Amino acid sequence: MHNLKLEKLFVHLSKFAYTFTTYPEMALPYDGESEFGRQGAYQLSEHDEEVRAISVNQRTSSETTYAFTHPAPEEEEAPKESILPGCLKEIPKVIIVLLAILIVLFIIFSIPLVFALTQSAEQLSSTSNDGSNEVWLGEDGPNSRSENETISALAALLPPNVTMCRGMGFSCVSRPSVVVSTNSLCDGVADCPDGTDEVSCKECATSFSCSQSPNATTESPKLCLRARALHDGYDHCGDQSDENIMHLPQGGKCPLDKFKCSSMCLPKSFICDGEPHCPSGEDERNCEGKCQHGSKYCKTLKQCLPKWTLCNGVKDCDDGSDEDDCDCKQCSGLGKLICSSSPDKKGYCLNLDRVCDGTIDCPNGEDEEGCPGEMKKDEIEMVKCNDGKSYSKVYACLGLIPSCQGVCDECNKHSAFDCGNKHCILKSKVCDGTNDCPNGLDEKNCTCPTTFFKCPSKLPNGNDKCIEQNQRCDGFLDCPNGEDENGCEKCSNEDAFKCMKENKCISQTARCDGRKHCSDGSDEEDCSLEKCAIHPLSMYMCSDKKNCFRKDEICSPYSKCPKPSAVDKGYCAVLRKASLML
Repeated sequence: MHNLKLEKLFVHLSKFAYTFTTYPEMALPYDGESEFGRQGAYQLSEHDEEVRAISVNQRTSSETTYAFTHPAPEEEEAPKESILPGCLKEIPKVIIVLLAILIVLFIIFSIPLVFALTQSAEQLSSTSNDGSNEVWLGEDGPNSRSENETISALAALLPPNVTMCRGMGFSCVSRPSVVVSTNSLCDGVADCPDGTDEVSCKECATSFSCSQSPNATTESPKLCLRARALHDGYDHCGDQSDENIMHLPQGGKCPLDKFKCSSMCLPKSFICDGEPHCPSGEDERNCEGKCQHGSKYCKTLKQCLPKWTLCNGVKDCDDGSDEDDCDCKQCSGLGKLICSSSPDKKGYCLNLDRVCDGTIDCPNGEDEEGCPGEMKKDEIEMVKCNDGKSYSKVYACLGLIPSCQGVCDECNKHSAFDCGNKHCILKSKVCDGTNDCPNGLDEKNCTCPTTFFKCPSKLPNGNDKCIEQNQRCDGFLDCPNGEDENGCEKCSNEDAFKCMKENKCISQTARCDGRKHCSDGSDEEDCSLEKCAIHPLSMYMCSDKKNCFRKDEICSPYSKCPKPSAVDKGYCAVLRKASLML
């Protein structure tokens, strides 16, 4: 009796398995669900026209009709041998029953596993696609942030004395979020997607303009054309004026009110406007104090720069004079900032990607003060070196920075050798066969006493290198291949760091520098402000105050901080946004 019941159970399981494998469409309520990119139940009303079109097609009698399930056979009072597949007849019924039970148990125990894996995948997806790390352009879809929110987020992360000129400049008609600076209005090149910055121009930034209306008045809109559009074989103005403006009369002589090039005559209003009209550019020579049409003279280039290149955030003149003395109307648009505490004040114009990048662009360094991840160095002893920059005393007196020679009262006792006259060099350069001290003191008395440690590797000149015993395991590489810092049970220098999982010592200056010197990376863990701030590199301090990274490597593209805060995430989001804006 029990065998009969078990055999019936197996029959039903066999029917279920056969149906499921034969008709895989039963696995999903709607087979096209993944194609439509949805989750959850499919709504018939969403594509009712397509469904209706399919449903009215009647099958012909010759077509094969498939059902989701086979009709169940009528139950017999006693099991028949034909119920079991032929290949199973020879297998003992006990084994078959056990297999059926195992299949059922496998299905039952698989349910929690599938559920757990699904939950883990959702959590991983949520972590890797944190909304605060997404690009914020509003036109990308309903789930992305608007451009106004983007601008607000950018402004919140800016240094206090750097201003985003909101509400200034010209807003394009079809896309008001795109703002064009006043210097780029009516300059002969469309900056708006719809070209509205070149429509209805009353004044032009270019030296030449014309009207396309035959009954034009002084109030009629002007067409602004740059030099490359003049005398190019195409009648832009409709009256050939742009083609005849630089015509050379017969006889090769120009009127008195014209400027003669090698092959053409120019109106004198074209001279020193920042845009060469002559083939050899002679109209833009000797222009100091003579720039016209809003152009500005650059002393380093010895030429005038046209109006549309001024206050655009790009330094064309080596001294940056083309980006200085700008107001918010001139320095406007997404990705443009001004070094000023107020939009009402003039200042230096720069692109967003130049702010908080570790390099000073504003005349007074405003773009690098008060940045996210900034490390206040008030408690770090600093030394001003000969290059005008300030370095931590620990780093300045190592002998690594040439510009710091002569400024340290004493050299770092662990890493540096004192040549005299406040001149420091690295101890690794002592007795290396090269005079590094001005007086050659580093190459004198180069013997190997028995009390010294002899480096396993030789110098490039083939000589032996010996160091004092206290230089062993002090964190500084003194031997040619750094063997003096391996096999260290403990470090001889109190400022050195011993790697957690290897007998290796790391110097104070290599600790928390954004590079893993220990194989396990332990030298970059538990990094305090004091440990991070000694480096001359531009470092980013995570909000947890336990990790720091090199500023140019903190985003890849998301924040490398182990537990990034909203500020850490926002900083990297701003950098990604800046790359899209520019």
